[in-house]
Amino acid sequence: MNPLEFFDSRDIKFYRKGEVGGECINSPYHALTTCPICGGVRLWLGYHMANGNFTCMVHGVADKRDLFRHWFPEEDIDQLMLTINWPQDKSIAKSKITQRTSSVLKLPVGIVPLLDSEPHCQYLRGRNLIPERLAHEYKVQAIISGSLADRHLFPVLNLDGKPVTWTTRSIIGAEPKYKAARLEESVVSVKNVLFGEHLCRYDKPIILVEGIFDALRVNTATSTFGYCAASFGTHLTKQQVLKLAEYPRRIVCFDSEPTAQEDATELGRQLAHYGGVTEIVQLDSEDPGSASTTEITRLLKYAGHM
Repeated sequence: MNPLEFFDSRDIKFYRKGEVGGECINSPYHALTTCPICGGVRLWLGYHMANGNFTCMVHGVADKRDLFRHWFPEEDIDQLMLTINWPQDKSIAKSKITQRTSSVLKLPVGIVPLLDSEPHCQYLRGRNLIPERLAHEYKVQAIISGSLADRHLFPVLNLDGKPVTWTTRSIIGAEPKYKAARLEESVVSVKNVLFGEHLCRYDKPIILVEGIFDALRVNTATSTFGYCAASFGTHLTKQQVLKLAEYPRRIVCFDSEPTAQEDATELGRQLAHYGGVTEIVQLDSEDPGSASTTEITRLLKYAGHM
């Protein structure tokens, strides 16, 4: 059985050129579906019928077994792989892969539940955040030993709520303040994801901010959820732009400094190629993470969340 026949039999729909739903496909050798690894509703995962390879527009080359782990029970994978007649890649030129993510997320040592570490909870309260909410909604944990001791662990979850990478933040002022997972420790590079997107919805305008604490502040400052995600800075990768483009209305709320506002304007230009509406807003505060509840409330009302 060829791969596409197999996927059709398992109700995993790959769209091909000439089919309804496959209007965006120009090549007769490619088929597209949604990617189970990074989540999302657009057809980002491509299958090449000539060489049998899978590539996601968000996180790059996708290993067959990694994909199958998301589609099927682990104990069935070996048998299912044998039922498929995979094509042989006869191309002479191979794409050089200089970096490779892992099929399994690798966490640092010394992790304990956030609420079990009072110093970590005190730090969050000092930033007007509620540890109980962060532990529940964002799966934030505390690191109390090892090379990353005295840091918070912030898992980055995909749209299915599964962790694909992580970053950390020091609670004692150590440098660097933030230290993210290396590529080989991640399922998806931290540069290709948006923090907090697992709580956003495509039918709600998304508020984009720079940093983790900006997003946490916007989402938890009031009783109304903010549908806010963070891009880990103002220079987005193409993969992050593509993820953001899935939302019909995007509100970019970077820090108030001129350079950040210039980057916000440039991001708006990039998103203009994908349709939808992108709006740039600037708070009176230095950044969303330090904004007052009143200012956050105005932002949420502007977005239509209140």
